[in-house]
Amino acid sequence: MPETARHFLFLQGPRGPLFERLARQLAARGANVRRVLFTTSDRADWPSDLPASKFSEPLAAFKNWLSADVIAHQVTDLVLFGDVQEAHRHALELAEDDGVTVHILGEGYLHPDFVTYERGGAQEFGELTEATMAEMADLVEPQESRRGDFVPACRADIVRKWWLETRDLSRQLTDRSGFENSSKYWWLFRLHAVAMHLAAGLLAPLRVCLGRTRKAWVLRSGRVYHLILLGAVSERHLKALPDRDAALAFVERAFTGFRASCAPDELLVVKLEPLDADRVRLGNDISILARSHQISSQVVLIDAGRVMTDLIDESRTVLTPEPAEADHVLRRGWPVACDPVSVFGQLGLGSDQDLAAFLRAPARPDRTRYWLLRRFLTSTSQLAGSCYAPSGLRRLLALLPDAMLAQEDPYSACYRRAEERLADAAFSAPPGASSRRIRHERLH
Repeated sequence: MPETARHFLFLQGPRGPLFERLARQLAARGANVRRVLFTTSDRADWPSDLPASKFSEPLAAFKNWLSADVIAHQVTDLVLFGDVQEAHRHALELAEDDGVTVHILGEGYLHPDFVTYERGGAQEFGELTEATMAEMADLVEPQESRRGDFVPACRADIVRKWWLETRDLSRQLTDRSGFENSSKYWWLFRLHAVAMHLAAGLLAPLRVCLGRTRKAWVLRSGRVYHLILLGAVSERHLKALPDRDAALAFVERAFTGFRASCAPDELLVVKLEPLDADRVRLGNDISILARSHQISSQVVLIDAGRVMTDLIDESRTVLTPEPAEADHVLRRGWPVACDPVSVFGQLGLGSDQDLAAFLRAPARPDRTRYWLLRRFLTSTSQLAGSCYAPSGLRRLLALLPDAMLAQEDPYSACYRRAEERLADAAFSAPPGASSRRIRHERLH
């Protein structure tokens, strides 16, 4: 199909100008672009000079509505941010039936330095977990052996993200405009969300200062401590990550293992996200869990917007359900227990010990395997940049449009380059030399 005939339909995306700027770059390259507007935030982030369709029916009817829209406008590509929302799951089912290409963006494996770009599925639903470490070793180019050490200059701007969330919540509170699929008391839910969000932002500086004080006390106490890293749980519907209940279940398992295996003078430090709208409820629930396990005197809650490297370096073990947090720990070669269904868990980089045994005698990860995976990711699905900070957006949009217009997905392109590299090596090798062929039929 010629490139000018491609029609990109944007569904739910991140707050901010990412989808608008991406759509304009695709349009400048000859593609047709449209967006489905679910909320007033979608309408505010999408310019009036670009075509759009409003969806205000119950989500159960979205698949049929989208099917008719795809046929009417001859849509060839869908663009999503995350693949776990209900609307996006319907879109993935439709795309699989109708042969529509699905482009999925996300704050993925190496966040906040990179943005994940995959096709057809992301996280544990994607193709990454189907590759073996042996295949990754064949796929990574030799001259890229140090590429995994590269960290872009931009960092995700969590303050800007919080401001964008505040702006969008205020818009939804004051202007429903038929975009909200909720009851007649929708404004009560919006008012509560705005209040929780503003409280999180206004109290964040105080919480960070208190967190630094507690961190200094932990480091100066000289006591052995274990670290639990939790991120924001208020947007889990946008990512394939644990929601609040799942995060609490993970913490409860950690508390059970800690009480069974650790000495009374050891500490368990829990790192929280200060700008998370669910920070108050999550912190209260963790405190209640600690009291129920009779370890409240050993549990320390610390608010930190970014991972505190000195806390990781001085800890005995680290536990986290977050792939991005696990990446920070694995980069330092520190023992980490992560969610077994996450990418790092499925690829065997996290500890496979039960939590009690892990806390008692942790096994260190294989750093060679980690750096191999990181080089493979930066060669395929990871694009340098971020979804919110201006500098990160510029870096991302320098790479993303061409990747979306390419005929091959990132993994297939990597397999093809490896095949070409091996073919060149076999052609230049002396007679009788053997060469290996990469098993990549599953990608074709």
